Amino acid sequence: MLIIIFFYTIIQLSKNMHGREFQVLLSPEELMGYAAAQIARINHLKANEVQTIEVAALASILTGNTDFLGSTQAKDLLLSCSYYPDLINFLFRKYLGLDKLERGREMQEKGTCLILGAELLLNTPVLSTTYGLFFPSYSELLQRYREENPVLPEGYSSLLVGAMSTNTIFEFQALNKAFFPNGHTYVIDLEGVTLGATDNFVLGDGYHLPYGVDSFSTIQTNYLLHSLREPKNPEQHIKLFAEFYRVLKPGGCVLSVEGRLNKISDGTTVEQIRQELQSELREAGFQNLNIGYGYAFASRSGVIKSLCGSPIYDQPVEPEASALQIYAKK
Repeated sequence: MLIIIFFYTIIQLSKNMHGREFQVLLSPEELMGYAAAQIARINHLKANEVQTIEVAALASILTGNTDFLGSTQAKDLLLSCSYYPDLINFLFRKYLGLDKLERGREMQEKGTCLILGAELLLNTPVLSTTYGLFFPSYSELLQRYREENPVLPEGYSSLLVGAMSTNTIFEFQALNKAFFPNGHTYVIDLEGVTLGATDNFVLGDGYHLPYGVDSFSTIQTNYLLHSLREPKNPEQHIKLFAEFYRVLKPGGCVLSVEGRLNKISDGTTVEQIRQELQSELREAGFQNLNIGYGYAFASRSGVIKSLCGSPIYDQPVEPEASALQIYAKK
């Protein structure tokens, strides 16, 4: 029933809304596949209270809740708002009827869920920073790693450091499974209350990884490094990279994407950040390095299309001048 409602909602939303045309770039088959995947995901996550609230919010969007989707103010906000707190505040107070917002990660998780649903339905420019946004970059990095390591006698294992959201975890697991079906994925994050409903999750930080030497084939980060950047204290990055080096297997790689670097307010250019990262990685022990421009989807539909089929993205995508992708081999 939910699949039927979901499909009907997409058709309605693809029509003229508030004087603007919205084209949903998914076929009926892809829509059905995405709806089925979300139902399976809902069943997996429903035991967690916070994520149940997320799912309820997403379900309301998918079923075309008239209080929310019928609001001109909501549509305008979704189309133009690039400042998350204002958007989340409006959605929670108006749409979910909450007088007081939960703080920190719980609020971020619920707001992200609402934003992702709206991005899909309206095909707006991507506002999120999830792993799936950079599927083209991570696909290229993982493809290179697989070509350099055609035989993995001890199996493949990957650690995601800093998850940001359950969507990031879901997308990280999907892409790694597509490249290495028998591999294993692990996640470590400082704030685990809303992320702990995934297998192989550890509450902790990247500076003190609770793993032994030579534990992982790859370590991945997404939108993490720039948030830890301290120009006057480069030792912070070096310490992090040294810890990555310690737990990587011989020949293992750091695979990372950093986006929207043009938004950094201290005047540092993307090229300066690239040079800083290269120097810090070398200081930590990595010698085989390649840091270039990253590749991102232009809208949320690209992420959903990948998840509906195979997350391995093999169509040409233009590089993004404000994003960097990092391949650093031990």
